[in-house]
Amino acid sequence: MGTPYGLEIFEDCHTCEQRCETAFCDLQQATLKALSAVSVVTTYPRGAVLFVEGQQPKGVWIICSGRVKLTVTSSCGQARIIRTATSGEILGLDASVLSSPHALNGETMSRCAFRFVKRWDFMKLLRECADFRMNVAQNLGQQYITACRVMGNLGVAQSASERLAGLFLNWADEQGSDAEGRALVDVMYTHEEVAQIIGTTRETVSRLLRKFKQRQLIELNGSSLTLCDPRSLAAVSSGSFQIEEGDRA
Repeated sequence: MGTPYGLEIFEDCHTCEQRCETAFCDLQQATLKALSAVSVVTTYPRGAVLFVEGQQPKGVWIICSGRVKLTVTSSCGQARIIRTATSGEILGLDASVLSSPHALNGETMSRCAFRFVKRWDFMKLLRECADFRMNVAQNLGQQYITACRVMGNLGVAQSASERLAGLFLNWADEQGSDAEGRALVDVMYTHEEVAQIIGTTRETVSRLLRKFKQRQLIELNGSSLTLCDPRSLAAVSSGSFQIEEGDRA
């Protein structure tokens, strides 16, 4: 059925045309039926806040479509994006399992559709469905690995240019390259969001993008990013090729 945000909504997981091969879509038929029975499908526009740090958990959100950024807030009030969640992932899992306040903020980055499950119903599914328990355990393990990676990156004294170059190279690894060996990346973030990922300011990101383009390291057309010289970007990321930043934020 249609929605105010132009998203296709499927009330029943069995008939959902957006199902993907992720942990909380690829469940046994009986578990999918039980999940559909206790969940509510809801939609949000871009910029909607699902939960905030310190808030008691009310349940979990399974993403049917769209993207959500998960952030932490520093002591000076600056947001840092820890990761981006996409279709098939579940949010609020750790807080609901532990019955503890949310450690992150969840905010939609696009129009999103969710399947929301109240915490009591979620815990009942955990007790009764073995495949659901296994998927929850795997998801928690992946979140732990991601947290370790983020903490490792925070512990390395890198400049903003090194972090930005490293981010571009990570995106290129995920999205591939063309026949000439140039990496092609579809950028799904604003300058502000890129700044939140690498822990700097929007102004620094904008300035570095100009410098990267001036040195012909990248080409940027709208949301399409081309890494023209991945080898030099790797040198920037490792610190062996310095890019003057103007500040070290």
